[in-house]
Amino acid sequence: MKNTMIFLVLLLCICTLTATKTHYPRFAAQTGISWSTFGKDSTDDTEYVMGYHIGGSYISDIPVPYLLVEPGIRLTINKGASKDLNGVEFSTHLSYLNILTKTKWDTGNLNIYPYIGLDMGILLSAENRIAGNGHKIVYDIKDDTSSIDFTFLYGLDYVIWNNISMGCEIGVGLSNVAKDTDYKIINRTIYINIGYLFQ
Repeated sequence: MKNTMIFLVLLLCICTLTATKTHYPRFAAQTGISWSTFGKDSTDDTEYVMGYHIGGSYISDIPVPYLLVEPGIRLTINKGASKDLNGVEFSTHLSYLNILTKTKWDTGNLNIYPYIGLDMGILLSAENRIAGNGHKIVYDIKDDTSSIDFTFLYGLDYVIWNNISMGCEIGVGLSNVAKDTDYKIINRTIYINIGYLFQ
């Protein structure tokens, strides 16, 4: 039994050391779902709304050991938050075209890539919805919403079969979503991603 375990450990080490090295640059396509809410002033009791996103990126190594850079673009549908008051749901729904860049740590054969990044979101649409008692009201609030939203990103990607990526990402807003107000409201988002890495 002991000899078998030693053999399996040695075999695993050999397989790890001879694993195919990833070559850069590479292009990636990603999609996934998200949960968003608001943070900061008067938003303690807001709830999450579900959305989705799709985008692409370019991954390249740089002259710094174990670091990669990944600029990209992403369409994010249905950021915002919801709030229930006496059976009536008030919700905000925001859509952005995001231009983002990430700095990733390449852990080598572990295929795990922790990262941090910055995201600039260009507002595409913004609306409030009121639903309750069998009625639904939708009205546009784009004029009252900041046209640009800056977000700090951090997360983790895991790559399998050298071309399938899965990951989780947290976005914390740095700028005020609301325009021309003393209140500060920021986007807070959890992303679940799945992607394909092209050779």
